[in-house]
Amino acid sequence: MIRSDSGSRFIAHNVSDYIHLVGFEQEFTHVETPEENEHIEVYNGILKKERYSTVLIIIYLRK
Repeated sequence: MIRSDSGSRFIAHNVSDYIHLVGFEQEFTHVETPEENEHIEVYNGILKKERYSTVLIIIYLRK
């Protein structure tokens, strides 16, 4: 089972066809309910913080 939001990249026919071709099913989360995909939301939050920290370090080192 592959769970994703209803973003255009996930509802595209090519993606949907491929998911079914390789033997998976696709499930979509409801709109405005990040708690349905909380592990990914937490991971995305960590990535954003890390990226922000990296940018701050680069800016600091350039001074």
